[in-house]
Amino acid sequence: MANVNTQIRNYLASTKVPTLAGFIKRHEEICLDYIEQFDTVDDAKKHLTRRYLTLHNNLNKTKAKLDNVRWMKLFEKANTRENLEIAVMQGMRAVVPRVVKQLEGSTQEQQREPNDGYMSNAEDGDEDGGEDGGDYGGDSDNDFESNDDGIDKEIIALWRHYTRESTTIANRKGLSVVNDLQRILSLSHILLIKPRQHDEALSLAFSESRLTQLYKSLRDRYLDKNVKLCDDLFLAMKKIVEHVVEEETTRSVAKRELMKLSVEDNDTAIVDMVYNCISGLPRFMTDANIGEFELITSFLDPILRPLLHDPDQMRLLRWTNRICTEVEGNATKRPDATMTLREHYHGASALGFCEVKPADSAVCLTSSFTDLLRLGLFAKSGIDKEEIRAMMVVQAVGLTVTFYMMEILAPGFYPLVQVATITIPRTLDQLPHFLMTLPTLKRIYMAYRIHCTRLDAESKQKVGKWKTTSLDDNRLGDILDPTNNKDSIPCIRL
Repeated sequence: MANVNTQIRNYLASTKVPTLAGFIKRHEEICLDYIEQFDTVDDAKKHLTRRYLTLHNNLNKTKAKLDNVRWMKLFEKANTRENLEIAVMQGMRAVVPRVVKQLEGSTQEQQREPNDGYMSNAEDGDEDGGEDGGDYGGDSDNDFESNDDGIDKEIIALWRHYTRESTTIANRKGLSVVNDLQRILSLSHILLIKPRQHDEALSLAFSESRLTQLYKSLRDRYLDKNVKLCDDLFLAMKKIVEHVVEEETTRSVAKRELMKLSVEDNDTAIVDMVYNCISGLPRFMTDANIGEFELITSFLDPILRPLLHDPDQMRLLRWTNRICTEVEGNATKRPDATMTLREHYHGASALGFCEVKPADSAVCLTSSFTDLLRLGLFAKSGIDKEEIRAMMVVQAVGLTVTFYMMEILAPGFYPLVQVATITIPRTLDQLPHFLMTLPTLKRIYMAYRIHCTRLDAESKQKVGKWKTTSLDDNRLGDILDPTNNKDSIPCIRL
């Protein structure tokens, strides 16, 4: 999109009698790249014409000439190119094993040099980089090296191909935060992994089976299946909750019974969640809309605080909605909440971030998808500070809460993997069903304490070698095309 706008401006400024047909003839390749993203010739005509007309009216007082464009022929040519690209991507998966072997052979004797930014499109075979070329990209193949984190080398090779393809597309025609979130994150070297929720290009690049295998291995890396909730404790809490729901006992009596239970240290947070729910949940549903402040204070915090807040260990959950000082490069960003490790009076390290949107904002997909984009960039900034091993990311849309983990596992490879999704109870009679998620919440509790910890000296050195730069606000603004978000069905669910 940025390249289309730039070329339209240049064309209008340098042509005495500009026409839309003349622009398309002079910049056919760029126009074809832009048209590929639309499903119908009418959509392609509407968007490209509107973009040309807007820039023309800003620069010229004369009436824009928009006729004599053979739209159907142009649209068919763009579709032919897109189908060819898909065929090439399918063939790429067969080539990757050979590429991996070549990479292994060529890099064993090379010392990796620090990555200093974005790869130019000249290295990527991009002939149309122009003024926008090289703004977004990844590392060169010389950065390839094996690691001890169990990541398949084929995955890394495929990932690099995908990020370079994303770079080319972003430079040429712009991306939608709703439809292309995984591509946008890949420009900052972040791979968003959700169970069986991937854009078509990612599925073509990796194959659905490989993505599923990668998702399961990363999820199991963080959620230990051996972490279980004691059966006796679960049954005791279930009995207490049922008595309250059926009004066979009062809330005060139920809370006293909870406090008498024999509980191990790692189960205390789970009991605290149930205690908070019994204390605060209303008995019946109302027609009142829940705003963001009420959502946080009455429903989310009673669950998340026992899970993520431990002042004795200096691990704090802070609902600040202030500029984040715990990470670099985010001087104007305000997450709703930050998980921090604050061991001294001055200075703190980020352990994770949280964004919240009320349920009625779910109708506005763009805001929720933008939140996840922000969370991914926040988490990467936290990793790049070279202090904490992994970041916990929490996104709440209404009462649905999704947990993610991020860690750098190879040069320029930051997987943001969904580890769990739960639904917070809104009323007391929903509490028995919520109890079924407590084993998962205990695993999240343990993952947060085991993985979101300080790096040792060796790990710091590795992160320093592997980390890569992210898109800044200006570049991000250049590639986002808000017109693409309308009437779209996203490939991932929030």
